[in-house]
Amino acid sequence: RRVHGRFHHAMHSAVLLLVCVALALTGVIATPEHDQPSAYGGAHGGADSHMVDANAFADLPARSNILIVAYYQKSPIIALNGLAEELAERGHHVMFATTSDDKHLVSAVGVEWLDAGPPPSTPEAFTLPELFTGEAAYAEAVYAELLPLVSQPERRPALVLFECLSFAGEAIARNLSVPSASLIPHRVE
Repeated sequence: RRVHGRFHHAMHSAVLLLVCVALALTGVIATPEHDQPSAYGGAHGGADSHMVDANAFADLPARSNILIVAYYQKSPIIALNGLAEELAERGHHVMFATTSDDKHLVSAVGVEWLDAGPPPSTPEAFTLPELFTGEAAYAEAVYAELLPLVSQPERRPALVLFECLSFAGEAIARNLSVPSASLIPHRVE
Protein backbone atom coordinates (compact mmCIF):
# COMPACT_ATOMS: atom_id res chain seq x y z
CA ARG A 1 0.00 0.00 0.00
CA ARG A 2 1.39 3.39 -0.97
CA VAL A 3 1.85 6.10 1.64
CA HIS A 4 1.77 9.73 0.46
CA GLY A 5 2.48 13.29 1.54
CA ARG A 6 3.69 14.44 4.92
CA PHE A 7 3.10 11.06 6.55
CA HIS A 8 5.40 9.40 4.01
CA HIS A 9 8.03 12.09 4.57
CA ALA A 10 7.78 11.73 8.36
CA MET A 11 7.98 7.94 8.19
CA HIS A 12 10.91 8.15 5.77
CA SER A 13 12.72 10.50 8.17
CA ALA A 14 11.95 8.36 11.21
CA VAL A 15 13.21 5.20 9.51
CA LEU A 16 16.44 6.93 8.44
CA LEU A 17 17.02 8.34 11.90
CA LEU A 18 16.45 4.94 13.52
CA VAL A 19 18.79 3.28 11.03
CA CYS A 20 21.49 5.93 11.69
CA VAL A 21 21.15 5.54 15.45
CA ALA A 22 21.23 1.74 15.23
CA LEU A 23 24.28 1.77 12.98
CA ALA A 24 26.08 4.27 15.21
CA LEU A 25 25.27 2.36 18.40
CA THR A 26 26.47 -0.91 16.94
CA GLY A 27 29.66 0.71 15.66
CA VAL A 28 28.90 -0.08 12.01
CA ILE A 29 29.20 3.58 10.95
CA ALA A 30 32.38 4.31 12.89
CA THR A 31 35.68 2.81 11.82
CA PRO A 32 38.58 2.33 14.24
CA GLU A 33 40.66 5.18 12.81
CA HIS A 34 37.69 7.56 13.01
CA ASP A 35 36.46 6.52 16.46
CA GLN A 36 38.99 8.62 18.38
CA PRO A 37 38.06 12.02 19.78
CA SER A 38 39.12 14.82 17.47
CA ALA A 39 40.74 18.10 18.48
CA TYR A 40 37.41 19.77 17.80
CA GLY A 41 35.29 17.80 20.28
CA GLY A 42 33.30 14.63 19.79
CA ALA A 43 34.45 11.72 17.72
CA HIS A 44 35.19 11.88 14.02
CA GLY A 45 32.24 10.07 12.53
CA GLY A 46 31.44 8.15 15.73
CA ALA A 47 28.31 7.85 17.84
CA ASP A 48 29.26 10.79 20.12
CA SER A 49 30.21 13.20 17.36
CA HIS A 50 26.92 15.11 17.53
CA MET A 51 27.63 16.29 21.09
CA VAL A 52 29.45 19.45 20.03
CA ASP A 53 28.82 23.15 20.57
CA ALA A 54 30.51 26.26 19.23
CA ASN A 55 32.95 26.33 22.19
CA ALA A 56 34.37 22.98 21.09
CA PHE A 57 35.88 24.79 18.09
CA ALA A 58 37.69 27.47 20.10
CA ASP A 59 41.09 25.94 19.28
CA LEU A 60 40.62 26.22 15.51
CA PRO A 61 43.14 28.58 13.94
CA ALA A 62 41.72 32.06 13.21
CA ARG A 63 39.97 32.43 9.86
CA SER A 64 39.64 28.67 9.37
CA ASN A 65 37.39 27.52 6.57
CA ILE A 66 34.50 25.53 8.02
CA LEU A 67 32.07 23.64 5.79
CA ILE A 68 28.56 22.88 7.03
CA VAL A 69 26.61 20.38 4.93
CA ALA A 70 22.85 19.94 5.42
CA TYR A 71 20.61 19.02 2.54
CA TYR A 72 18.05 16.45 3.49
CA GLN A 73 15.63 18.03 5.96
CA LYS A 74 14.57 21.67 6.21
CA SER A 75 14.37 21.92 10.01
CA PRO A 76 18.05 21.02 10.63
CA ILE A 77 19.13 23.54 7.99
CA ILE A 78 17.23 26.24 9.87
CA ALA A 79 18.61 25.05 13.22
CA LEU A 80 22.23 25.09 11.99
CA ASN A 81 22.06 28.79 11.11
CA GLY A 82 22.82 29.68 14.74
CA LEU A 83 26.01 27.61 14.83
CA ALA A 84 27.06 28.92 11.41
CA GLU A 85 26.57 32.53 12.50
CA GLU A 86 28.41 31.99 15.80
CA LEU A 87 31.41 30.49 14.00
CA ALA A 88 31.39 33.37 11.49
CA GLU A 89 31.28 35.90 14.37
CA ARG A 90 34.37 34.19 15.82
CA GLY A 91 36.21 35.05 12.60
CA HIS A 92 35.92 31.81 10.65
CA HIS A 93 34.98 31.60 6.99
CA VAL A 94 31.82 29.48 7.14
CA MET A 95 30.49 27.82 4.01
CA PHE A 96 26.95 26.41 4.34
CA ALA A 97 26.05 23.92 1.62
CA THR A 98 22.47 23.00 0.79
CA THR A 99 20.67 21.99 -2.36
CA SER A 100 19.55 24.89 -4.54
CA ASP A 101 15.94 24.41 -3.38
CA ASP A 102 16.96 25.26 0.19
CA LYS A 103 19.13 28.34 -0.39
CA HIS A 104 16.44 30.55 1.15
CA LEU A 105 16.78 28.67 4.47
CA VAL A 106 20.40 29.78 4.99
CA SER A 107 19.94 33.08 6.81
CA ALA A 108 23.06 33.27 8.98
CA VAL A 109 24.89 36.59 8.72
CA GLY A 110 28.44 36.43 7.37
CA VAL A 111 28.07 32.93 5.95
CA GLU A 112 28.77 31.91 2.35
CA TRP A 113 26.11 29.67 0.79
CA LEU A 114 27.42 26.87 -1.45
CA ASP A 115 25.18 25.34 -4.09
CA ALA A 116 25.06 21.56 -3.75
CA GLY A 117 22.95 21.42 -6.92
CA PRO A 118 19.29 20.56 -7.27
CA PRO A 119 17.87 17.72 -5.22
CA PRO A 120 18.14 14.58 -7.34
CA SER A 121 14.90 13.04 -8.47
CA THR A 122 14.65 9.70 -6.76
CA PRO A 123 11.68 7.35 -6.81
CA GLU A 124 9.56 7.01 -3.71
CA ALA A 125 10.90 4.32 -1.42
CA PHE A 126 8.59 1.58 -0.17
CA THR A 127 11.18 -0.88 1.07
CA LEU A 128 14.38 -0.48 3.09
CA PRO A 129 16.64 -1.35 0.11
CA GLU A 130 14.84 1.27 -2.02
CA LEU A 131 15.31 3.80 0.77
CA PHE A 132 19.07 3.16 0.93
CA THR A 133 19.36 3.29 -2.87
CA GLY A 134 17.62 6.67 -2.94
CA GLU A 135 19.76 8.07 -0.12
CA ALA A 136 22.95 6.86 -1.81
CA ALA A 137 21.94 8.60 -5.06
CA TYR A 138 21.19 11.80 -3.13
CA ALA A 139 24.56 11.70 -1.33
CA GLU A 140 26.46 10.96 -4.55
CA ALA A 141 24.88 13.90 -6.36
CA VAL A 142 25.67 16.35 -3.53
CA TYR A 143 29.22 14.96 -3.17
CA ALA A 144 29.84 15.39 -6.91
CA GLU A 145 28.70 19.04 -6.76
CA LEU A 146 30.55 20.05 -3.60
CA LEU A 147 33.89 18.27 -3.79
CA PRO A 148 35.26 20.37 -6.69
CA LEU A 149 34.16 23.58 -4.92
CA VAL A 150 35.78 22.79 -1.58
CA SER A 151 38.90 21.24 -3.10
CA GLN A 152 40.00 24.69 -4.27
CA PRO A 153 42.86 25.89 -2.01
CA GLU A 154 41.03 29.07 -0.93
CA ARG A 155 37.95 27.06 0.10
CA ARG A 156 39.55 23.91 1.50
CA PRO A 157 37.90 23.36 4.90
CA ALA A 158 39.80 22.80 8.14
CA LEU A 159 36.64 21.19 9.53
CA VAL A 160 33.46 19.70 8.05
CA LEU A 161 30.23 19.68 10.07
CA PHE A 162 27.34 17.74 8.61
CA GLU A 163 23.75 17.07 9.56
CA CYS A 164 23.50 13.37 10.43
CA LEU A 165 21.49 12.47 7.30
CA SER A 166 23.75 14.48 4.99
CA PHE A 167 26.16 11.62 4.32
CA ALA A 168 28.04 13.52 1.60
CA GLY A 169 29.57 15.72 4.32
CA GLU A 170 31.44 12.81 5.88
CA ALA A 171 32.55 11.56 2.46
CA ILE A 172 33.95 15.01 1.64
CA ALA A 173 35.82 15.17 4.96
CA ARG A 174 37.32 11.74 4.40
CA ASN A 175 38.33 12.60 0.83
CA LEU A 176 40.05 15.80 2.00
CA SER A 177 41.46 14.13 5.16
CA VAL A 178 40.03 16.80 7.47
CA PRO A 179 38.23 16.38 10.80
CA SER A 180 34.46 16.22 10.79
CA ALA A 181 31.55 16.00 13.18
CA SER A 182 28.07 14.65 12.56
CA LEU A 183 25.44 16.93 14.09
CA ILE A 184 21.84 16.21 15.05
CA PRO A 185 20.25 19.68 15.10
CA HIS A 186 16.61 20.20 15.95
CA ARG A 187 14.46 23.27 15.74
CA VAL A 188 11.89 23.46 18.50
CA GLU A 189 9.12 26.04 18.40
